[in-house]
Amino acid sequence: MADQIEQLLVAASQADRASEQTLEQYVEQNFAEFCRALATIIAEEQRGMQGRQMAVLYFKNLLAGQSAAVQTQKHDRWKALAPEVRQEVKEKVLQTLLNTQVAGLPHFCAIVAAEIAVIEMPFKEWPTFSQSLAITANPNASEAVKVAALECLGYTCERLAQVEELVPNVPELDAGVVDSMLTTIVDGAQPDKSDNMRRAALQALKNSLIYIRKNMETKAERDFIMTAIAEASRSQDESIRQLCFGCLDIICDQYYDFIAEYMTHIYNMTTDAIKSDQFEEVKMEAIEVWTTLANVEQDMLFTERQTQSMGFPLERAPCPNYVMAASEHLLPLLLQTLTQVEEDVEEETWTLQASASNCVELISLTIEGRILQFVVPFVQQNILSPDWKFRDASIVAFMSIQEGCPTEAIGNFVRESLSVMIGAFKDPSPVVQSSAVHCVGTMCKLHLDALQPQAVRGILEAFLEKLSEGPAMSSRCCTGIYNVAKSVARQFPGDPPNSNLLSEPMRYLMPKLLALSDRPDSNEHNLRVASMSAAAALVSASAMDVQGIFRELLPHIIDRTKLVLNTHVISQEEKDAREQVLGSLCGLFQTLYQRMDTADVIDRTTEVMNLLMQILQVNNISCHEEAFFAVGAVAANIEESFLVC
Repeated sequence: MADQIEQLLVAASQADRASEQTLEQYVEQNFAEFCRALATIIAEEQRGMQGRQMAVLYFKNLLAGQSAAVQTQKHDRWKALAPEVRQEVKEKVLQTLLNTQVAGLPHFCAIVAAEIAVIEMPFKEWPTFSQSLAITANPNASEAVKVAALECLGYTCERLAQVEELVPNVPELDAGVVDSMLTTIVDGAQPDKSDNMRRAALQALKNSLIYIRKNMETKAERDFIMTAIAEASRSQDESIRQLCFGCLDIICDQYYDFIAEYMTHIYNMTTDAIKSDQFEEVKMEAIEVWTTLANVEQDMLFTERQTQSMGFPLERAPCPNYVMAASEHLLPLLLQTLTQVEEDVEEETWTLQASASNCVELISLTIEGRILQFVVPFVQQNILSPDWKFRDASIVAFMSIQEGCPTEAIGNFVRESLSVMIGAFKDPSPVVQSSAVHCVGTMCKLHLDALQPQAVRGILEAFLEKLSEGPAMSSRCCTGIYNVAKSVARQFPGDPPNSNLLSEPMRYLMPKLLALSDRPDSNEHNLRVASMSAAAALVSASAMDVQGIFRELLPHIIDRTKLVLNTHVISQEEKDAREQVLGSLCGLFQTLYQRMDTADVIDRTTEVMNLLMQILQVNNISCHEEAFFAVGAVAANIEESFLVC
């Protein structure tokens, strides 16, 4: 049987559908014998590598599922096999991993062994698994086999975490099993081991960290783990250093209460890497450690404030404020890192600058207005630098602290910097322009109350001028306009005022925003949705003195909706774009009916309802949601007349 299955596996790898179907029939008709045959193919050294690899991959797919139902079904099928069949398969796979001389095969065997271990170890059904892989100190084992053993432990922890997310009530691993695995893993990470072993060990350690709480609670074991990580930070291999900080990041998140005695070392390791490491990936992982610390402390401080406000005693020791203590020296490093930016980088790419900016933002949310003393001098010193990278860094730095600083703390700086920020809209560097628009948009979202009405109008005029540029810039300006509108709306939470600072700009902004959705490039950088969302936000924030604009706008939106509904689409991309526009138009109908007088809409309401009913026939859930919201707004506006529509 093994010979025939090997032939079918090789054929199936060439997309031979008949062979695939025959293999599926074998699985359904005699799963036990099929598993034994796969194990035989994997174990027998005289067989070709292709067939053995395919047997491994097919076996893995028999055991791994992408959903809870499928994963449970596959695990149950394996556990239904006779114990002797499972034992035979496990022995063949594990012995092949530990003894084969074929290059690359131990790695593949590690994958299958891990999948089986994930099923059995939580139920204490493979007690010898972890001990069998404790070979990192065995002088008779080859490096390839030692690496594969470490990979197997890493895969096991990784897959177990994935299964636990999918399938409820998976039993915890036995403490003895965790101890055995951890001992092997940390031994493999020691400086006297090869770089290949250390990489595999540190990846396995990273995957295992969520299972080692009991070990971290014991100082001697904790020291053993933290020493191995500290040693890895000094490796000449950049991937080992990167894994070191990845482990440290998880430890700071999962075991924050145990890191006090190591904080000096953590600070030194991370800041040395941020300052001096030659590889961006390592710098980013080191920065992420502080992002995580800031996130943890932000949550702790919030809980403390909530607890104290309710008059309850704290359930744990007060936050030690490691982030605040480190800020004086850490923030200058992060701000300097913001200057490490390149042109022509995709907007959504996670870069070193993005990592540093995110960390500064999290620190600002943690220490709040106290961050100004560290960041404001950097901004003032570099905002007019002849080097565009420093100009950009100063803008990004200012943007990064805005959410963490209350308006009363940052308001003066917002007012003082606004003219320079708007001037940067015309900076020679496109990167600086983009950052400046984003920064001003963030100001408008968080600190509009700090600005005078005339300053806000100047911002809107600056955004308007940039709307004629490329889709990325136009979309960002739309977001800025949206933020202004939302902030103005918050200033008048009740009935709309007779007039507000949007009344005058509304006349020139609304036509421009609606025209953006007709641009050939409006499907790029979310421009179409951004423009329509900004238009809807302007309507929602409007005052009473712009009703005349809305009376002109409603027929325009009706005509536009008819045009879109009657547009013939062929490709999926065209269909998606059409449905996106329809959803946005529903949003405009909703806001218009929420703002306009009944007398101004009643004559067109039957027409609007017919259009909304057509949109409800479109096979798109998002469109349906937007249409129902719009119908609700129509009903609320015209009340008893709604039944006539």
